[in-house]
Amino acid sequence: MTLFIDSDIILDLILARECYQESAQLFSLIESGELTGCTTPLVFANTGTDFEDALQYAAAEDAGVDALITRNTRDYQNSSLPIYTAKEILRLI
Repeated sequence: MTLFIDSDIILDLILARECYQESAQLFSLIESGELTGCTTPLVFANTGTDFEDALQYAAAEDAGVDALITRNTRDYQNSSLPIYTAKEILRLI
């Protein structure tokens, strides 16, 4: 399964934020080859607006991923891609 990793998930891991455990587990599965993760350098061009989400969503669609992983699922309510939190995708796989 190929997953697009949103900036929230990456920052949770790097900064050991509240959802650190799920992010760490997700990245362990990517590292072991059980999942494929992708992202774009644009995830760190955080404008703090919906523009960032739109860029990430466009990159995810362009990459042909199976799902987009984020902490803020409400930001992608009208998505045609499946949108999950790290905790949700870990339960599904």
